[in-house]
Order: sequence, then C-alpha cells, then structure tokens
Amino acid sequence: MKTVRHTMTLVYYGGPQVFEARDAIGGHYIAVLVEPVEEKDRYLVAGVEPERLRRFRIGTLDLRSLLVDVA
Repeated sequence: MKTVRHTMTLVYYGGPQVFEARDAIGGHYIAVLVEPVEEKDRYLVAGVEPERLRRFRIGTLDLRSLLVDVA
C-alpha cells in the first residue's frame, strides 16, 4: 500500500469528497470518497499526470475523464 498526503481539497460537502494528494517522491494523485466502512471514510485514489490534474482544477477536464482516460 502506498501512502499519500492530502495537499488540496477540491470538493467539500460535510468532509473532503475529492482532493489532491502527493506521495513521498512527488507523484500526483486524485482521491474520491467512496462508501465508508465501519464509519471510516474510504477513498479511491488514482495517480494522475500534473497537467491533467491542472486541467481538472480549471474545469477543462471532467472527473470521469481524469480517472478513466489514459493520456
């Protein structure tokens, strides 16, 4: 399992729903809240290219495309 560190909340609704994260060597990730288990939040985390993450932040790339499409 890889450890990532929260860097910026992108969508907040009663808690972080979507956020950016980085790993120890500087990799970029997007995390999306999924079904909690035993009242603990769980996130789907996917590595993303910095440019695609930037496009998502400015609204020229949607979340589905960010998670599914390969550049």
